[in-house]
Amino acid sequence: MRSSISSSKLSRWATVAVVSAAIICAATWVVRVQQGYAVRGELTEGWLTDVARVREAIYAAQPADKKTIWIVGGSNALFGINSALLSELTGYNVRNYALHASFHSNILYSQIRSKVKPGDIVVSSREFSVIDLEFGSKFDYSNFLGHFSQFADLSLVDTMDLFMKIPLTRWWDGLAAYSSTAPGTLPYGARKPVAALLQEREQGYGQSYFYTHAALTAAGDINIDTPMARAAWVDQPVTFVPDAIAAEGIADLQAWRARFEARGAKFFSIMPAVIENSSRQMIQPGLWQQIDTQRRQMDEARVPLHCDPLASTFSAIYRLDTPYHLNAGGARLRTLGLADCLRQEIGGQNTVMKPFQPQAMANAVAQRLEKQRENFGEGDLPYQRDLRALKLLAEALQRRYLPGTYPPTQPVEALATTLAVGPVPAGLAYFSDGTHFGLYGYSKNQANCTVIAANWPALILPEATTEGDLTRCYAFGYRN
Repeated sequence: MRSSISSSKLSRWATVAVVSAAIICAATWVVRVQQGYAVRGELTEGWLTDVARVREAIYAAQPADKKTIWIVGGSNALFGINSALLSELTGYNVRNYALHASFHSNILYSQIRSKVKPGDIVVSSREFSVIDLEFGSKFDYSNFLGHFSQFADLSLVDTMDLFMKIPLTRWWDGLAAYSSTAPGTLPYGARKPVAALLQEREQGYGQSYFYTHAALTAAGDINIDTPMARAAWVDQPVTFVPDAIAAEGIADLQAWRARFEARGAKFFSIMPAVIENSSRQMIQPGLWQQIDTQRRQMDEARVPLHCDPLASTFSAIYRLDTPYHLNAGGARLRTLGLADCLRQEIGGQNTVMKPFQPQAMANAVAQRLEKQRENFGEGDLPYQRDLRALKLLAEALQRRYLPGTYPPTQPVEALATTLAVGPVPAGLAYFSDGTHFGLYGYSKNQANCTVIAANWPALILPEATTEGDLTRCYAFGYRN
């Protein structure tokens, strides 16, 4: 009798084990088979996987035994770091794994979870408004399942946490997307060879559209050398900074700091780039009160911000589109400041961000922005060349001639020769009736007008605008 009961129990346990194994296998198949196949109508950012694939190919050529600075964060660091310059100034490999701010930290940091080595530095640059995102948002799971799973090296616990937050209907929709795909269609990350992606990058296909692997530099960043779009200045006037970071966000930072430190690396949080907007929010103490609150929270949680906050502030000269995206000139300036801070850290100095008084910081930022506007900023964009030449000509005219004796209207090239100021850009104009003169450049696009209006509005000719809107002009320059 006892033997019969034992056999019955064993049989039941065996049945349970077999059924459980079958369920696990079925669940694993459901998950794996649909990865790389987007659900119809579900918006995903497939270009992020293309960026990740190209980066892995780029970074494979770096020396494996060299210490590495890993850049992780949202697109503020994707656009706002010049990795080649940072490597040159620090002597470290630099690998930029920054992607999209809407990804949770678990997905962003997991890209390098198994890659960091003792002596490495993980530079974390998270936008203020997303530090405490909830893990498992629709953006997380849609992009993870649709294309990015091969690059998110999530732990088993994080993987299960993500899967438990995905609605059952999404699993079903994913299976439907897979089964309705034409036979032989590869998952997203395998549809185009890496060699083809690299060729597109080398041929510069990303110069007219920034959100693509083809816009990557040879070092894995996106550094676009162009002034900001008008829509960015007009339609995005505010940088949102929460009053405080939620406890969950602090816990995420602490957990990742512990993971990286366990591998012998240093976790080094920095501010995102803070770029001037049309509300002039940067020079108001309220913004800096909010930033100081986050600084204090992170400091108390032992995941402090590092470096001088002033070095993360930039005038609209260096804005690309959003309030967090720097153009190539801004990325270079930001990298110079970051490299200086990292060299101090590597040298054993204390680089933790110090407390600051919000009004004093706002005043310091205002002075920094004005300093950045001198000589029309760093860089050599066409509008900057025009403005510098116009200023040089105007100053030379006023030094050499008294009012009422100015040379008559003539080509700018002839005037430049008379004034001995050297060659000038094509397309400038000079007009004079002898008593007064005008030196003008002509805007070829709204981006030029926008950046001039944002930084040197007095140079826009009011009558050469559309309905008085300085960002929609067709001429700028000097006159007396």
